[in-house]
Formats: sequence, C-alpha cells, structure tokens
Amino acid sequence: MQSSGNHIRLHLAKASYLTRQSMKNLQALLDPRRFLRVHRNAIVNLDHVEEFHLPPHGNMFVKLNDGLCLPLRKANRALLRKLLKRHFVA
Repeated sequence: MQSSGNHIRLHLAKASYLTRQSMKNLQALLDPRRFLRVHRNAIVNLDHVEEFHLPPHGNMFVKLNDGLCLPLRKANRALLRKLLKRHFVA
C-alpha cells in the first residue's frame, strides 16, 4: 500500500486499486501482526516480504517478493524486530 496524494494505491496480486483514505485510517483497520508501516507513505504485508537489507552505509530496505524495494524508517526497526520474532517463531 502506497500513498498517492489524497489516495492510497493498494497492490493486490497483479492488479492495483486506488482508494480515497488516509494511511492512518487504513493502518488502523489492518492486523498489526501482519502489516508494517515501513515509511510514511508505505505499508507492507509481512507475508510478502522477501528480505530486509541493511547496507553498511545508508538506510535499511524492505524487498518484497515481487522485487519492489522500499525504504524502512529507523523508527520502525525495533517494531520490525518484535513483529518478525512473533511472525516466525509462532
């Protein structure tokens, strides 16, 4: 899910849809154990994450299984660690 002006573009399988909603409102509707807001304009489904990459210098990235790479805010790294422990240990 990526914000696009006053809309959010939902990427589902091979299609995408536009909805008029704020990221904050949409995030409140989602299961916080399965969805992570990686950036102010992007939310990802953890089931579709291929890898998290932290280069020696620079920002951390989230790579989705469709090849898309998104930046991960520093503020979300601790939350990400907690979610991954729950997601993969459970």
